[in-house]
Amino acid sequence: MMLSVVVTVFILACLVGDLRGGRIPNWLILLFLLPVTIRAAFMGVPDGFQNLGMPVMLLLFVTWFLGLLGGGDVKVFLTLSLLLPGVMLLRLLCLTLGFSLMIFLGRSLWRRSWVRSMPMMPFMAVASLVIWL
Repeated sequence: MMLSVVVTVFILACLVGDLRGGRIPNWLILLFLLPVTIRAAFMGVPDGFQNLGMPVMLLLFVTWFLGLLGGGDVKVFLTLSLLLPGVMLLRLLCLTLGFSLMIFLGRSLWRRSWVRSMPMMPFMAVASLVIWL
């Protein structure tokens, strides 16, 4: 219960930053990353980190490198990979990408041209609510 509240507050704070300024502030990610890293150092990484967390991290790095995802979105997912169990992280990633793909295709068809970029945090917020509700 506490984990879902902490993650939801972090995602909502990132959502506000992303929608207001078009980017997620690094100080916000560091504010959350430092305690999560200390927790992982003392208590160990979550279940499934080696099986699912590391491949997700690699996939996210590649998507950022190719320009498919923004750096802030990738940093949020990387931070969450140190906190969430692998299966939950994979669910969050799949739902986020699924929601964003539906909206991306819908907007592109509506405008009859490809949408260049969209903020990813609203989709991550909706995906986290779907998972925890």
